[in-house]
Formats: sequence, C-alpha cells, structure tokens
Amino acid sequence: MNQRVFRIRSKLYTLMGVLLASLPAISLGQGGCPSGQTGTFPSCVTSNLTRVLLVHGNESSDHDPATTYNMKHIMHLDSAIGLPVDTSDISKTTATTLTPTNLAKYNLMIWFNVYETANFLNSTYENNVKQWFEAGHGLGCYHQCVKVETGPGIWTWYDSLMGQPYTGYAAVNVVGPVYVDSEGIQSGFTPAQYAGRSFTWSDEWYDYNASPRGIPGVKIVLTTRDTAFHGTFNSNTAMKSDHVLSWTHQIDGGRFYLQGLYHPTINTYPTSIGNGVQTNMQPSGVSFVDSMFLVAQQYLAGYTGCMDTSYWEYSPLATNQGTNSCVSPKSGPSPSAIVAVNAFSGVDIGNLKVSISASGRHTVEIFDVHGRMILAYHGVGPQEYDLSEIHQPGVYFVKVMTSNLKKPVSRQIFLL
Repeated sequence: MNQRVFRIRSKLYTLMGVLLASLPAISLGQGGCPSGQTGTFPSCVTSNLTRVLLVHGNESSDHDPATTYNMKHIMHLDSAIGLPVDTSDISKTTATTLTPTNLAKYNLMIWFNVYETANFLNSTYENNVKQWFEAGHGLGCYHQCVKVETGPGIWTWYDSLMGQPYTGYAAVNVVGPVYVDSEGIQSGFTPAQYAGRSFTWSDEWYDYNASPRGIPGVKIVLTTRDTAFHGTFNSNTAMKSDHVLSWTHQIDGGRFYLQGLYHPTINTYPTSIGNGVQTNMQPSGVSFVDSMFLVAQQYLAGYTGCMDTSYWEYSPLATNQGTNSCVSPKSGPSPSAIVAVNAFSGVDIGNLKVSISASGRHTVEIFDVHGRMILAYHGVGPQEYDLSEIHQPGVYFVKVMTSNLKKPVSRQIFLL
C-alpha cells in the first residue's frame, strides 16, 4: 500500500453535484496547517523538539546545590510535556557525550553551569560542538556557562556565539526587577502575552563587556536597570543603562540562547511547575522563567519546513529544509486553505476518489504542477473515479466540469 498525505479543502466537499471525497481521520492544526504542525497555511512547519541533551560540568562549588536541584526541575518541566531528556556531566563523559555520533541524536543541547571547559575539552571536542551547531542545531547557555573558558579569546568561536564576553558579576543575592524586552516579543521568541511585563528576582547578576544589543542576529529577551536595585550593584559603565540578562543569537547556521539567571535554587524538585520556593521571587516570575525555558527549547530545536522563498510554502520559522516541504512555486497559483489528512494514520492512495453525483456529461482532468495534463476521464451521469494512477509524490490539480456547472471546480492535492 502506498502511503501518502492528502490535503484537500474538506473531508466531504459537495458543490453543484460534484463530490470530492478523501479518507476520514482529518484533523486541523494551527493556522489551517495539518495537525502537529504550526504556522499559517501554506507556510506550515514541523517542530524538531523531540529530545533534549542537558549537560553540566566543572561548575564551581557555589553552584553545586543549585545545579543539582535546577537540573531536576528542568527535567520535571520536560517530563510534564512528555519530552525525553538525557543528562550528562560532560567534564567526565566528554569522550562519549560530545562525539559526532552522539550529538547527531539531538537538535538542541543545553549547557547548565558548564564552566571553564579548557579543563576538560580539547580542540577536537570543541570542533565537534561547532560542526554540530553549524549543521542547523541550537545551543543553550544557562548561567555559569557564560564563562566556558578562563578568559575571552581562548575559544573564539564560543565568544562569537555570546556576542559580548563575560567580565564578572555585578552582585549576588541582590533583589531587583527583570523586564521583558520588546525585541524578544517582536522577534517572535517571547510570547506576545508577556509584552510589557516585569517581575522581582534575586540572583547572581552577571556583567558583560557591553550590551550585545544591536549585534547582527541578536535579539534581547530580558533586561534590568542598575539604578532599580536595592543594595550594592557594581556593573561596568557600559551596562548600567541597558543591563542585558538574556538574549538569542542566530549565527553560523545555528541558534544560541543565553540565560544569565538560575544561580539560586528556583524550585525544589518535584514541586509543580511555577511553584517557586526562593524568597524575594514573585511566583509570576518563576512561572514566567519556567515558561520561557520551554519556549527556548523550541527556539533552539528549530523547525523543519520550506526555506526557499520562491515557494508558497516558505516559512521564516523553518530552520531545516524538509523533504517535499517546498512544493508550490510562486510562479504558479497559491494553494487554497485546506484541512489535512492525519499524516500518522497512513493513507491508501487508491482511496482518494472523485465522485460525480450530477446527471449529464462531465469531465475530470488531472494536471501536474507545471500544468501538464496527466489523466482525463469523461462520462455521463453519476460516476466514481479512482486516482490511484497517480504514483509520484508532488502537487496536482483536479479539475471537474459537468453540464450543470458554469465553470469548472478545481482542487489542489499534495502527494508527499
């Protein structure tokens, strides 16, 4: 049985005596996309978020307790959405974790308090990470991994991911505000409902050489203002008016996300999502940080879809080109809004039929995407035509004309 994905306007479409029928089990996803995809039809993409590699390594002693608890909390967040997570201390498992074969299992990797990697990573493993990233994958840095080397300029490629080097910390356990930056909203990274929000937070506040704002590919997610803090807050002059805490960076074909928070224990595992226990942290802030962790994972994993702007299916969300994702050239007609047969059910191509219920003469013509007629049927009165003669994947147009119609009824089908 040939398995195909069919997309037509509806499960049972009747118009002036013409019936185009598909199999049942049709489901509609977001924006008219097939179930399991996102976007707005025809620019539909499939999430690559299928598994997470969560690692730590060589964290300093003041990060030991929080690393243990916060990693368990992160695993709890992913468990709640059914996402499998593999963990590792890469300072002890470099030879198995950072090999090309193992890295190929993942679309994203999160470094949680990975610190001074020169102590355990050589140039071979650094290059493995670089090549994996440049293949369209995502690397997340949480807290202490802002200093993966003993100083800037040692692993220059990682420096380029950050955009600005870490220079020290401005304060520890000092309470202050965190603001949701408009760049994250405008870029689509931060959900729109968080626009203009802020929350109270206590953390180890990191300092950088300057704000990364304005660097090509960088979008700011969270900021603070030094003057809004109570207590000692010693950041450098370049950061005082725009103290950036978190940002995204699209670079070298991959995606990088830096989150400077997470020094304290945010939650004690296995408390429920958003149930913060850290003093001086608003519950709404903990809930936001939890939500943004899940958002960041999707950003890092990326989407599979059409990356070619000359096709109607092109989506700016697509980070990886999918097989048969680009099927409708913009030189041809735009696909109609559709409902899609559930791709996971399996479809027998022989079950797609054109049924004519009207009396009188009729014609059924099938064209390929270039406008070449590949099949034609002619008849009188009620008939049913099986389209199983179409064997090759692609985009096809079905045109039906009966004596009762003033103009043909046309539908587009995708065989993927």
